[in-house]
Amino acid sequence: TIKSDGNFNAITGSQYKGLAFYNVKFDCVAGNTATALVSGSFACFYCQFGERGSDTNFNTAVNAGNYGSSMYVFRSKLYGLGAASTGRGGTAGHYASQILAFVECGIYDFGYASYSNTTKMYFNNCVVSDCGYGMYSTLWPGKCYGTVFYNITNDAWYIQTSHQYITGPQYFLSIETGNSDFPMMLEDNIFMNVGGYLFNNNSSYPASYLDVTTNAPKSYKYNCPNNDVGLETDVITLTADPFIDAENGDFNLNNVAGGGAVLRAAQYTL
Repeated sequence: TIKSDGNFNAITGSQYKGLAFYNVKFDCVAGNTATALVSGSFACFYCQFGERGSDTNFNTAVNAGNYGSSMYVFRSKLYGLGAASTGRGGTAGHYASQILAFVECGIYDFGYASYSNTTKMYFNNCVVSDCGYGMYSTLWPGKCYGTVFYNITNDAWYIQTSHQYITGPQYFLSIETGNSDFPMMLEDNIFMNVGGYLFNNNSSYPASYLDVTTNAPKSYKYNCPNNDVGLETDVITLTADPFIDAENGDFNLNNVAGGGAVLRAAQYTL
């Protein structure tokens, strides 16, 4: 365990310097408004940030906060201070940060599961639960694949504005293939109990600049009442809860008709 005993970060890196953490728990004292890991190029494997429901969690878990910094978080659990807090599971505030990536992680109880200012965001097979927002960003490359958004107060993905570096239809290199793709990608996700929009494009660019999901795996939603803003793809509406017991953290698919059975028939894996 690495613990911050005051109102300060647990570890602060420097430009382009890398560290890897394996099976580490990050903890702090009540009232900490700082961040567990800040700047540098960090990779976390099987780590845990705080405890569910605790008041001794960091306000923000990871922050790619300087020039060239990157954050890769794998199979880790991140716990915040509640959906109404200002906290962020991951944030990137520098225009030249490289990437903020979460793979097979659980992100719970943050104001924002991730918050990006001109930094690529990548979610792969994660669970984002009980957060104010899911992904919150400027118009910048990002991909969300195979991720569950559950009990989101506002939008699952909110694009707050066009950024000064976006001057027209932009193409970016795909994280996986190296091919040129549009910046925003939503594929094969499940949305449940989202109070706002699944995708809310508040930028000055039309949806055609963002949509790369035409031939991609579709996403699914249940109990999400609002239409999307700037998402040109079908989202399949489920008629039943697809999970065994999401309220208590069991996001395995059930066999209920109109719920988990639909996803199983589509060979959806979670």
